[in-house]
Amino acid sequence: MKDAGTAKISAIAIHWHVCEPTARRILLAAGVLPVATGPKKYRWQDIWRLEGEVYVPTADWASFKAPLLTVAELAKLDPEDRKARTWRRYVEKDRVPVIRLPPDLARIRESIFLIARHYV
Repeated sequence: MKDAGTAKISAIAIHWHVCEPTARRILLAAGVLPVATGPKKYRWQDIWRLEGEVYVPTADWASFKAPLLTVAELAKLDPEDRKARTWRRYVEKDRVPVIRLPPDLARIRESIFLIARHYV
């Protein structure tokens, strides 16, 4: 199986919309270790596994490496102009696919949201 590559902590922090110390704490708490050689980098496949993805097809790697959305950003992508408060409620009730990161962070993959928003 081909490797999806690695990312530095700064890229992971951007991906998750968190600061670098928070990204480090999340990885440490989950037991995700950096690759053995070179500067500290983490495998994307380990990051995705932490996000709940068991397998990511090669064709989807680019969209899965894209920064995740915060709940506040969902309303901007809604063609039906539902309010941010409505989307917060949907996330709280798990009506949209949510990635839960400790401590109590909810993030949404844009590629999945763009499909799911039509069914909520």
